[in-house]
Amino acid sequence: MKLKKLAFSQIIFASLFFATIPIFSTLLSIEGISSLEQSVIRLIFSSAILFAFIYLSKTKLHFNRKDSKLFFLYGFFISMSFFSYLSSISLGTPVGEAVFLTYTQPIFAIILAKIFLSERIDKSKILAILLSVLGVVLIIRLWEVKSFGLSLLGDIFAISNGFFYAAYIVVGRYFGTKGNYNHFVSTFWSFTFGAFWLFLLSILSYFFVFDKVLGNFSFSLSEMSWIYLIGLSAVSTVIPYILLNSGLKRISASNAGIILLVEPVFATILGALIFHQILTLWHLLGSMLIALSVFIVYHKK
Repeated sequence: MKLKKLAFSQIIFASLFFATIPIFSTLLSIEGISSLEQSVIRLIFSSAILFAFIYLSKTKLHFNRKDSKLFFLYGFFISMSFFSYLSSISLGTPVGEAVFLTYTQPIFAIILAKIFLSERIDKSKILAILLSVLGVVLIIRLWEVKSFGLSLLGDIFAISNGFFYAAYIVVGRYFGTKGNYNHFVSTFWSFTFGAFWLFLLSILSYFFVFDKVLGNFSFSLSEMSWIYLIGLSAVSTVIPYILLNSGLKRISASNAGIILLVEPVFATILGALIFHQILTLWHLLGSMLIALSVFIVYHKK
């Protein structure tokens, strides 16, 4: 029971750190850093930070050759998750709509976990997903989003982010239970292979992508840009993914997907504290529904 509580706490705290992503991403966008550039540097910095930690702790970085294809997929999922969300906003999808479409990930998670991990789909999970998604709708006040659905490509990117995020969680659960890998090691390789995929994407974007907001590389960053990128890598990436992959050793992928929906609750609180955004009754009601969904998951036998 104590280990279960620890795992739940790890995923909830992972959500807290994930909630800082919009803050750093917004600041970097103001500095003129494209979504692809943010994603590439974010993964490179995150890999370097984890490598330094693993080296100092004298942990072995090896992995079995039979798992190499899965690690390539692991990296692909995280790289596409990073890039697709930022790209959806860059392509004109309103932030509220992008958040909602991204948080369809528990739906993908429960389906993928059923197919690849043989996890059960029961009434309590379905109820928890419905409550949590409804909670997200209330927090972002989806009905107030203007131009809903007008940016088809941006919406596709946002929905694909939900899928890739869910796929990453499912693979993380596999490594946590069957791969016999230290969660620091599995996270490091997901970052490293992810950086490889984004490097390939950056080469393709150089020749085929003409949207500077989406795929531009400036190669000349200000001091504040470097600070924001380090913050995005350490605070919004390394810490939460370590916590997530550690928690996935004892929490099912489908349940983890539901718990991670507390992220918009934390994002709302951080927005109020940092940007002095006003909290409304909708924020409170949405947060209560998400808390209820986590309660259902936690107390499910």
